[in-house]
Amino acid sequence: MSWIFTTRLGDPPPPFPRISIYDEVHLAEIILSDNPTSKDDNENIKYAKETVSLAKKELVKYIKEGGDVEGFLTYYRDQLSEAHHEYNSARRMVFEAYRTESDREVCDLYLQRINAELAEKGIKEVVVPEKLIERFSKEMSEKGSE
Repeated sequence: MSWIFTTRLGDPPPPFPRISIYDEVHLAEIILSDNPTSKDDNENIKYAKETVSLAKKELVKYIKEGGDVEGFLTYYRDQLSEAHHEYNSARRMVFEAYRTESDREVCDLYLQRINAELAEKGIKEVVVPEKLIERFSKEMSEKGSE
């Protein structure tokens, strides 16, 4: 469960997790079992355990309302897919702005606005490497001198 539920919004969603026959048989035990953090856990493991714990609580609610595990996972994966699509669209627009706009300040403001919109939705921010901006600027100046 941590595989799908620790995916950052904006990252590509992992393949749909397969539930083994063993896990299907013991699904109630798995969902209701607690996996508390320990002092030996690093930050990534703590985060994964806490995230899975929250997901299990939501899954229990979903099942009580008549849903099933596959529907829950499908819904969440679809949400990850939408966030990834939105991130990619934003990234393309920002890169296009840096590639075609000669005013760096305008591009930086546009990037800030896009990242603010993504942040409101919990989606990771777009980062444009400085070297790429320099390359785009160089290409723009070469086109301008032609």
